[in-house]
Amino acid sequence: MSESELDETYPGIDRLHYFLAKIGMIAAVVFAVTLFGPQSPVMKFLGLALMLAGVILDVMRLRNIGISQWFAFIRFLPFGNTVLDIGLQCAQPGWAETRRLDRAGKSILIFELLLVALFLFMAFRMRMEVPFWF
Repeated sequence: MSESELDETYPGIDRLHYFLAKIGMIAAVVFAVTLFGPQSPVMKFLGLALMLAGVILDVMRLRNIGISQWFAFIRFLPFGNTVLDIGLQCAQPGWAETRRLDRAGKSILIFELLLVALFLFMAFRMRMEVPFWF
């Protein structure tokens, strides 16, 4: 299937635009915290707006890879946001047809899993308290 056919069959945003939108959201939070402080009413409003924007981004990306938009609510489970973000950043448009990652998707997956492993290693190395909710 050509790229234009994929765009027509699977609307939404591709992984590059998804990634850039997430970076923009992080930049907005850093800017707002620096300017207004973490306890300001602006931050409360911005937190709600970015939560809604995150769900909308997830829905658009899920449409692009060809699976149900209801999976966007996984983000509200413990550690669900991490798993969902990794999956949405790795899958190419039309992933649902083949259920296989392309070369770039595999590279992104390996890199992100290494980052998670590094985070866990550093957390346990520093003897951080890990909260368990279950």
